[in-house]
Amino acid sequence: MRNCGEEYDSKTRGRVNKRSMKPPCHNCKLKCTEKIDENYLKEIFAMFWAMGDLQRQREFIIDSTQAVVPKYQRITLNRKRERGSNQAYSITKDGEKIRVCKRFFKNTFGLSDRANRTTFEKTDKSTGVLSLEMRGKHGKGRNLDEELVKIAKVHIEKIPRIIVDLKVLGSISMVENLSSNFTETI
Repeated sequence: MRNCGEEYDSKTRGRVNKRSMKPPCHNCKLKCTEKIDENYLKEIFAMFWAMGDLQRQREFIIDSTQAVVPKYQRITLNRKRERGSNQAYSITKDGEKIRVCKRFFKNTFGLSDRANRTTFEKTDKSTGVLSLEMRGKHGKGRNLDEELVKIAKVHIEKIPRIIVDLKVLGSISMVENLSSNFTETI
């Protein structure tokens, strides 16, 4: 449901709304809204979420972007980490890639910055190949030695149990009174 853009229940955020197209960019240098009509945008939005596979959706994002090397770059001494490359976004229409701005691309597919960043982080910089999605594909959890489990069970069985039947005693307050009376007599 989540990868299809449908409404779903999240463990942490509760009910998550269905994915929808957001408003396109305004006053953009690339004039994105003039290049592509809204009916085509709705069609590719539906196609993107109909894939239903996160791996394929990420491959689509990678295919729709291209690294752009800036003409000028300021070199700073003692730079802690190398700056990542800029991205040029495009939407394919009739076999032709049409350059659009980042906001237009994100809003067309109802994506967040996090979705794009994760896609680029999971792409090998040297080969451009997207790594496979590994969620839920790791081995089973750590298995304990059966001998240790037996020792723990024997130890737990040695602990004395106190069984209190509340039907016989009546209520919790009566149990508290009995326990205070019991401690007084000792």
